[in-house]
Amino acid sequence: MDKIKRVRKEDITLTSVLLYFTRMFALDKRSLAAFRVIVGVVTIYDLILRFPDIHNHYSDAGVMPRTLTLTHFTNYYWITVHMIAGTDFYMQCLFFVHFIISVLLSIGYRTRLMTVLNWIFVCSLQNRNYIVCHSGDTVHRVMLFWSIFLPLGEVFSIDAAIRNKKKPSENYSRENMEVLGFAPAAFTIQVLVMYVTAHFHKSAPEWRVLGTATWMALQLDFFRTWVGDIFAAFPGLCRMLTFSVLYWQKWGTSLYFLPFYNSYFKAFVVFGFSCMHLGFGANLRLELFTWVTLASLIGMIPGWVWDEAVAYFSARQKRPIQIYYMKQCNTCANFAKTMNIMMLPKTHLIASSQLPHSHIHSAPFFGLAVVDANRVTHNGPNAILAMAKSTPLLYPFIWMLSKPFTQKMLYTISSLFHSHRISSSLESSEMEEGRLEESPSETSTEKQIGGILSPVPSLELSSLDKPTFEDESNNWHILRQSIPIFTVVLNNITAGFLLFLIVTWNFGNIGMHQYATPNSLRPILWVTQIDQYWGMFAPRPPDVMWWYNIEAELDDGRKAELFNDGALFSFEPNFPEPGHEYDKPKSVYNSMGNHRWFKLFENGINSHDQREELRLNFGRWLCREYNNKWHNEDRLYKFSLHWMNERVDTVKQDGTRYPGPK
Repeated sequence: MDKIKRVRKEDITLTSVLLYFTRMFALDKRSLAAFRVIVGVVTIYDLILRFPDIHNHYSDAGVMPRTLTLTHFTNYYWITVHMIAGTDFYMQCLFFVHFIISVLLSIGYRTRLMTVLNWIFVCSLQNRNYIVCHSGDTVHRVMLFWSIFLPLGEVFSIDAAIRNKKKPSENYSRENMEVLGFAPAAFTIQVLVMYVTAHFHKSAPEWRVLGTATWMALQLDFFRTWVGDIFAAFPGLCRMLTFSVLYWQKWGTSLYFLPFYNSYFKAFVVFGFSCMHLGFGANLRLELFTWVTLASLIGMIPGWVWDEAVAYFSARQKRPIQIYYMKQCNTCANFAKTMNIMMLPKTHLIASSQLPHSHIHSAPFFGLAVVDANRVTHNGPNAILAMAKSTPLLYPFIWMLSKPFTQKMLYTISSLFHSHRISSSLESSEMEEGRLEESPSETSTEKQIGGILSPVPSLELSSLDKPTFEDESNNWHILRQSIPIFTVVLNNITAGFLLFLIVTWNFGNIGMHQYATPNSLRPILWVTQIDQYWGMFAPRPPDVMWWYNIEAELDDGRKAELFNDGALFSFEPNFPEPGHEYDKPKSVYNSMGNHRWFKLFENGINSHDQREELRLNFGRWLCREYNNKWHNEDRLYKFSLHWMNERVDTVKQDGTRYPGPK
């Protein structure tokens, strides 16, 4: 544990003070790698959610054609490749490219380049139609930008496996895992600034005096989940949660800077805010916001947490597992080394000309075999499954890898593209039964640690061949082992300057205009798109729940309703009984579509006279899409859009609602 030491006055120097504050904002490479994986997966998740609405939200035939974007909804400092063309096919191609970039970012291939490209594509996609964006999108693009300055691919990545420059004698102490400088400080301060400014934006009595803000948020039918239904029934509990969120956002951030037991308070702050976001996500449908903020917090986990986790799982490991690969094959070697970076430190990587086999899979597979802690040999897809069962980093994939479909798919890919006949010329009878015994007289293994953990003493174990250490000095994939000092200085100066801009920008957002970003420097924020506003549910949550009624008339004179129960997206009209034309939908969430459609209505259609052109294009889109499906007398002749609402009784807090004017 961190110790409190008596500091002499003569020991306090400018260098020591600077070093102390630098270490305070240090980030761990393993945490940054976890952030990289999660933010890549979150980006893929976001693309999957947006993909069904490519035609409606991002094409010229949708509600937001490029002409409307350029004339009313853009900033001339923004650059977007999504504006080059307006066809569905072009957008689908961009989504596919973005998907590939996100996958490569997650696995850590050309990590710096993929981070930059991912940030460019995320900003470009948001700029194409920012009306459908929300606070989660702001966190997404801002944290991606700051991660450009950080070494996300140092561990747990293909880059680390390809580089393969670490030696068994190298020191993998926590200090060597630390990332220092203005770049990690900017990443950390960005996260903390989000919470502090969110606290100051919550200025209404519902947050600071009455404590009804949480209960009010849970009255929003579109956002509330089944867990929120339970909490909404307890106004007293909601009041306690309101003040907990308000003051934790303010004072929880200050714990991050305590000078004693600092690393432990850092972990406590990360844990506290993570629990807060998990609570938000359980009670409210916040979609991207929950996951991207959790990813950012995971990037701030201090190194001692990883050290303790590794020590715990290593202690539970009975014996080191052994990963064999065909030494004649570079593809086998790269695949094995890539998998090895996810393993515990006692894992041994062995290059061999023959592989052990289990008689279960003797057909071609990757030149790979795994001998687990029980000395059972696994070939074929079971080799990858055995590796997943041997390290907590791969636990989430065990269920998927154990499915017959997944194993058949892996087996087919191996057979088609890269196969080796597994050798069966082993003399040991125990190996014939699928077991491999240890022998202290044999050679040691090639050990490759991908940056996760501390080194361990070399263990002697049996090998079919002496391990080989390939000479990769001529491999063009190898990254340079040293970074020029100029690059480091430039990286930190740039990050420090931009950090100054976002801090002053947020000062202006909370009313401290004397410290706000000068107007001459604001274009830098717009170009980099790190301008931000953290006013979620501020100054108070809305006390009005709204939805729409689309009153339509068909060509044959029939009256129909085109919003309730998803009619707006299926184009299957409702024919309500007389007197029930304006009834509230059974499910506001299902009728509204998804989060993107909700923001389109909230930020666009609801904005009274400020969005006339958008409402006109929405009407054109609805008529065009509806009449493309229906013909003759079923075609849409005209419709009117009605904004319906209910006002919540915030005094009684018993769920009473009063219908508002149509």
